[in-house]
Amino acid sequence: MTTSDQQKINRATFMRAFVHDIKAPIRHINMSTTFISEDMVDGTYDNIDEHLRTISRSSDRMQDIVSGLEAYFAPEPDISPEAVSLDTVVDGAIADLSRDITTANADVVSNTLPHVVGFQKELERLFDCLIKNAIQYSASSHPRVRISASSDNGICTISVQDDGLGILEKHFELIFEPFKRLWSKDEREGAGLGLTICRKIAQEHGGEIWCESEIGVGSTFFVSLEEAGELAI
Repeated sequence: MTTSDQQKINRATFMRAFVHDIKAPIRHINMSTTFISEDMVDGTYDNIDEHLRTISRSSDRMQDIVSGLEAYFAPEPDISPEAVSLDTVVDGAIADLSRDITTANADVVSNTLPHVVGFQKELERLFDCLIKNAIQYSASSHPRVRISASSDNGICTISVQDDGLGILEKHFELIFEPFKRLWSKDEREGAGLGLTICRKIAQEHGGEIWCESEIGVGSTFFVSLEEAGELAI
């Protein structure tokens, strides 16, 4: 199979998942507006607040999907890759997530990280997602997230480790597919595109992303990237 054939299959799979996922909030909005119209004709208004909340939740869901699509289909940066400090990237992600971290009473600790070859904004989006997921999918009242790195033959492998719920091995690949969720949207927020976008970013950098996990113990997400070497000097 050629790269072009695989891309066509990926696009077709993505579009099927997108159409399936977007139908639900549209259907909920249509049903709620119909119920409101019927209630107004009957002169009964007891359920209107609930119908409006359903419309609001469905609108938020659609906005999450649209924002995810914008990120997923964003073109590759029209600049040359450069040496990027992962310390700066992770510090920026932690700062952006300060409210989530405080609300969850989470503890996010990062060891000293190297410079890699890449695009800072894209890498910030990747680690923002991984850290947010690590906090969001924790069952602990005090989530702990550890970020570290190792190097081998010019390749840096960064790990983001949590003490969360864990993931079954059969789902290690599924979680990177578009709109695939292990939890319902009522249990965990998000459009189901975060890890899909993370994989896209990693691959655009010539790297990979994968997961290891144990139920009830936690998960570790690994990202491999090219070390900057002399570019960082």
